Amino acid sequence: MSWPVIWPGGTTPAGASPEQVALAETYAANTLRFLTLNRVGGNPITVMPCARTCRRPLMRAALFSPVPFYPSATDLRACGCSLGCGCSGVGGVELDGPVGRIDEVKINGTVLGPDEYLVMDGHTLIRKDHTNWPACAGKDFTVTYLQGYEVDDMGKFIAGLLAEEFIKAMLADKKCRLPSTITTMARQGISYELTKGMFVDGVTGIPEVDAYVVLWNPYGLRTRPAVYSPDLPHSHQVTLGSWQ
Repeated sequence: MSWPVIWPGGTTPAGASPEQVALAETYAANTLRFLTLNRVGGNPITVMPCARTCRRPLMRAALFSPVPFYPSATDLRACGCSLGCGCSGVGGVELDGPVGRIDEVKINGTVLGPDEYLVMDGHTLIRKDHTNWPACAGKDFTVTYLQGYEVDDMGKFIAGLLAEEFIKAMLADKKCRLPSTITTMARQGISYELTKGMFVDGVTGIPEVDAYVVLWNPYGLRTRPAVYSPDLPHSHQVTLGSWQ
């Protein structure tokens, strides 16, 4: 699950069906991911790091089937030796952050032990023995990591509070603290929709939830700020997996 949930009181609300509980948890997870600018939670992704001096555009490969997918040999030219960048190894691999944790680093089919590498400055993967990473290994060099900070116990509890309010909305409970802009549309008794623009100001109106959101998004931004310059080297990676 992209955002684990701890329900207040330790149990799901009385009267809620398993389908409603699952839907409420999904709503809560997606809402918190959005309001925290996707800095928290999410699912691990697998990437093929590219040498940072290569200036080809970032390329992502979507995975729509359970069969492992790798770009073709032509596609892999976007990650390696072109436009003057060399194939010599690189000391640090810059991953699109934030990097919450590293799940696996694999080179030529061999999985490196977690004691063989570490993350510097929140996004640069280096080897502890100071040897270089391969710069042009393509699909033979992959990193699987969580592109976001892990959800702590506070985040899990806040998700439970928010999910509980979604349950109240589904059950037409007048004590629901969600904004009045919520609308309900029954499909087989379990599906619901939210009006466009809900949480438009970046807050839910629920003090406990908003206090948590402010910790990660104090200015109520809609997207994460970024700075681009054509004069700086670009860090690229080919992503294997579905879009988040």
